[in-house]
Formats: sequence, C-alpha cells, structure tokens
Amino acid sequence: MDRIRRSIVIALLLTLGPVVPSHALAQNSDKQADKMKAELRRLGTGPNARVRLELRNGKRINGYISEIKDKTFIVISEQSGSATEVEYTDARKASWKAPKALIIGLAVGAVVGFFAIVGYLARGE
Repeated sequence: MDRIRRSIVIALLLTLGPVVPSHALAQNSDKQADKMKAELRRLGTGPNARVRLELRNGKRINGYISEIKDKTFIVISEQSGSATEVEYTDARKASWKAPKALIIGLAVGAVVGFFAIVGYLARGE
C-alpha cells in the first residue's frame, strides 16, 4: 500500500511539478521587454543606430532604428529599405552593428599608432 502511495505522489510531482503560473511568464516577458526597450533607447535612432536584430520567430533583421515607441520600435532594413515594426516582446536579441567606416578607421589608426611607437623607439636608440 505504501508503495502505491509513493508511486502516486511521484507521478503527481512529475506531472504537476514543472507547471509555471502564467502570471510568472507574463512578468518575465515584461522584464525582457523593458530590458530591450532600455537597450534600444541607449543605441538611439537614425542611420547611425545600426543594429542586428534577432526575433523570437528566428527571423533576423539588419538595419537601423528609425523610431522608438512605447510598445514597438521600427527598424529600416539595410538590404531592402523596408520598415518593420517590431514589438519589444518579439525581439530576442539586439546588438550594435558598427559601420564599416568606423571599423576601417580604427584599424588604420591602430596600424599608424603602432608604427609611430616603433619609429619613436627605434630613433631613441
């Protein structure tokens, strides 16, 4: 009899244990949306606010943020130029995308700085 009771308790725990209340999921979703909104506000808007955006449905958008609203934001795709309105809850990940000119400028600056230091040290000896 004790064995049957134990089996029933274990079965109930395995069945009902992983259940998460729906309000807990909604709170988690709201926190993620607030975090995404803060991140996008930090990046700003306009052609210099370039992002790589990954949505929950697996779609990816590369472009810039043109407008930030209360519940949504608008991304202009760099490939097609089309505007996509995205809800904060639909966005999984947003990362800043540096313009190519900035990357090239930093690389050239690093190389010039390196040779300037090497030249200065070689001249001093």
